Amino acid sequence: MPSDARLCRACSASVARTRYPLEARWASLAAYGVTAALLADVLPIDGTVNASTIRNDAMRLAERLEAELGPEQAMFASGCQAEWNKMRIPGPPVTIGIDGGYVRSWTDRPTNFEVIVGKSVPEEGPVRRFGFVAGHDEKPKRRLHALLIDQGITMNQEVTFMSDGACLRDLQYYMRPNAEHVLDYFHVTMRVTVLQQMARGLPPPLNAAVPAAVAVLESVRRYLWHGNVGRARRSGDTDRSSAQSPIPFCPLRALRQPGARKPH
Repeated sequence: MPSDARLCRACSASVARTRYPLEARWASLAAYGVTAALLADVLPIDGTVNASTIRNDAMRLAERLEAELGPEQAMFASGCQAEWNKMRIPGPPVTIGIDGGYVRSWTDRPTNFEVIVGKSVPEEGPVRRFGFVAGHDEKPKRRLHALLIDQGITMNQEVTFMSDGACLRDLQYYMRPNAEHVLDYFHVTMRVTVLQQMARGLPPPLNAAVPAAVAVLESVRRYLWHGNVGRARRSGDTDRSSAQSPIPFCPLRALRQPGARKPH
């Protein structure tokens, strides 16, 4: 019976063809050490495949994919209405959620950097995900465009982008002509909650207006939950114009920015 080393050498070519696709997929889902242990369980490989090997292979693959991306552009929506009308009937709508978060640097522990992640969820077909480091990635819009192309999302297809606004809105603009940009309710209501806490902490004699201010903010929150942005704006304007209200309505001013849609 051949030894494990001889078996590995005899099967090296076929193992390599099987290993690298599995390695790339598992390395994107789990730690490199866990990936190396899984590969050792399912494939006849020797101990040279460890966490460092997986990391180096993943970096080489990432660099190759990065080189295949085209140049960055400010606008990827192309064509005109006449051209879109001639296209075949588009697929079902697609919803894309985008958010960001801060991650601690491994090499410089006190330093944090922002990671932008997103998920594209079509009504039919597999879900796709993407991510990049804000401020370091030179092709964020190209990366999102490549994902849409890979999913087969055409120019005349309905796409809904959901985010907390801010810099993420620039990433979404001019991707698809039929896109709708929705401000996520969760991020809006967080700002309303902060304003309510500010109102409850007002010192005398301003604390006499606390119940009214908190009640107005709660009504604003409920109007936004039901998609009634007009009533939420009027409620905020009414209370802000009152002499008894010391609370500035920052979220309502943000909703007045051009291009803002009702929060969901």
